[in-house]
Amino acid sequence: MKKIGLLLLCVVLFLTSSCGTAGSKKKNDLLNKTKLGNTIPVPPGNINIECDLDNYLSVSAKNTSLGDYNNYLNECIKRGYTVEADNTSSYYSAYNSQGNKLLLSFYESLEEMVVAVYAPMEMETLRWPKSKVGQMVPKPDSEIGKNVRDSSDSFYLYVGDTDIDELNNYIDKCMDAGFVIDYNRTKERFVGKNEEGYQLTLRYEGFEIITVKLDSPNKSVPTDAPVTDEPLITTPVEQETIVPVPTLQPTETNTDPNTVTPTKEPSTTVTNRPTATPTNQPTATPTNRPTATPTKRPTATPTNRPTPTPTKRPTATPTNRPTATPSSGGFNTNNTITKTVNYDDKGVKITFNEIQYSSTYCTFSFTIENNSGKDLEFYSKDLNSINGYMFNIGWYSKTVTNGKKAIEKSTIYYKELMSYGINEIADMAFIFKVTDDDDWQNYFYTSPIIVETSSKKTHDYSVDYYQKAMKDKTYEKYSGKDIGYFSNKAVLERNGIKLSSYSLINSGTYKYLYLEFTNNSDVPVTIGYRDIAIDSLVASNGLWSTATILPHKTMVDVITVSSLIDEGLIDLLKINEISTIGMLLDVDHEDESDFFEERISIPVSNNPSTIDLSGKTVYDDNGVKVVFKGMALSGYSKKDLDIYFLVTNNSGRKIRIDTGYNDSSINGYMQSLGLWSTYVDNNQTVIWDGRVYSSSLEDLNISNPLEEITEIELEIELTDEHYHDIDSRMVKIKLR
Repeated sequence: MKKIGLLLLCVVLFLTSSCGTAGSKKKNDLLNKTKLGNTIPVPPGNINIECDLDNYLSVSAKNTSLGDYNNYLNECIKRGYTVEADNTSSYYSAYNSQGNKLLLSFYESLEEMVVAVYAPMEMETLRWPKSKVGQMVPKPDSEIGKNVRDSSDSFYLYVGDTDIDELNNYIDKCMDAGFVIDYNRTKERFVGKNEEGYQLTLRYEGFEIITVKLDSPNKSVPTDAPVTDEPLITTPVEQETIVPVPTLQPTETNTDPNTVTPTKEPSTTVTNRPTATPTNQPTATPTNRPTATPTKRPTATPTNRPTPTPTKRPTATPTNRPTATPSSGGFNTNNTITKTVNYDDKGVKITFNEIQYSSTYCTFSFTIENNSGKDLEFYSKDLNSINGYMFNIGWYSKTVTNGKKAIEKSTIYYKELMSYGINEIADMAFIFKVTDDDDWQNYFYTSPIIVETSSKKTHDYSVDYYQKAMKDKTYEKYSGKDIGYFSNKAVLERNGIKLSSYSLINSGTYKYLYLEFTNNSDVPVTIGYRDIAIDSLVASNGLWSTATILPHKTMVDVITVSSLIDEGLIDLLKINEISTIGMLLDVDHEDESDFFEERISIPVSNNPSTIDLSGKTVYDDNGVKVVFKGMALSGYSKKDLDIYFLVTNNSGRKIRIDTGYNDSSINGYMQSLGLWSTYVDNNQTVIWDGRVYSSSLEDLNISNPLEEITEIELEIELTDEHYHDIDSRMVKIKLR
């Protein structure tokens, strides 16, 4: 999910800049010739310079392993990329003290690592708006920033040298000034209106930068406006930071009818490979006191060119190609469609022709006609639905040459639909992403293409067919999986978003959490899953994944519970029964006043949990307890070594735990343990783990680490979330 998510892809191009694939020169020479190459270590593997701009650099490193990624991450940390760090097992983002921002991602299935770095934003003396609307909003204490837009009825600007505490003090001042109507507030974000209807939006962007935006009451965005396919070319000062909520229409920030602002990118998971183009995530010039508060969500840019490579984490339903062949018994194969031009815009026509049925699947054919003047690639999958249920079905990717037609087919297996209680197709909705085949930074989304069948009028849309399939075990019949637990007692219903049912599904040794969401609002929403906990233990600290739900649709999203905790740690924790799964839901709404965060706890068993949190206490002071849980072999060859600690925070404040990378040792020999800095909320217990790779063990002449390692030493560094020191202490763990 990183979550990273996922964010708006904004193309920042300058006439003097160049982007492209580099040649086959030495890696050092390649990096040294780039504008920002001296700000990062040289990546491993076969590297290509994807994009080289004055304020942005992207480098891909192919033929790399997870070990390469972790070793490179440690090098980046040594170079100072530790400020406001956010990380998962394959994603890391942080600033250095100069204000450069690093984004580092690893894609195991592709054996590829992507490194991106942003230059600091150049700040200047802030010019506070002198208009009437400028007088409505209190002036912040900081006098440095960057003006983006200033008009008679609205303004937008960046303010530097403002940490999160100062932002919250500023929010208080703005509320005192009257922005208290329909307000919504979190630690890093505020939206509220005054009596005249002006809407104020404040947000913490990172590295002590906030954004201040005031919109007039007359500002409105049509919800059915099509997305343009004009080139997405803009400069940094013309951009606004957009929350990562997908939309099917242009954003409202550009008031010039002859230009186009970028559209928001639909997102499904944070594991998508970022492209070479930068996001609009602002960076800043260095300030005197960088904070350490993690960003609200990962800022890795989502892929702009979809590929058929599946993501590591399923985002909706398991694969739509069944392993067994059911009969068509029970599935309505008599429905037909009328051949209709379903989409006709921007020189593109899409016509759905017919549905054909076999004993195990149905195939629908459609014709794409491209008269746009350029070759186009068409992609469809993540935003499709049947009978109001969103599925990753009808996957399609095809390039259609300008002036040509293509007759295409897509197959849907009955087994997948019937496992969710769907025994007929009454309507289908498809959204295609259309990309210029020569310039994949230039794309648009079609409006929803609705295909209705002959049973549309008789289909009963009032029935929750998915819940019915769970209750009567239809799901088990067609999926081959076991329903370990199911409940339709809603645990969330807010701002039109309802989490109406949840299930724990067993498939062999794997466990999956199925979450049924319904979006009853009129705009798309993106849901992020953060800080996922198994009973009392936070198994995934930070953003796990995201999912997008279109208006008036239902989506069943899947979290692979078995992936939350390493196999070796499961044995050490002696997990046999899970009673609850908790998480922080981060819901981004197209209407910025309706965003919210809410922590939920989902029961998944009637039995008590069996998690063993005991171990060797290596630190117990300042309200923080660190327990050494043990070690386990890992990796495909089981030759790497994972080291596990459990950190419990009862200090009354959020803390950050880290270790000195030059102060760790194994059996008296200096060796990094691969431990990352981790944030721990008050009253939380989290996993703090590191990995020592087989190559490092070989250098230490260790062939059987579980038997031969007798001593581990490390420095435990504790700070608060703003990097104020709490304690620093060397600890030694005797294993023999």
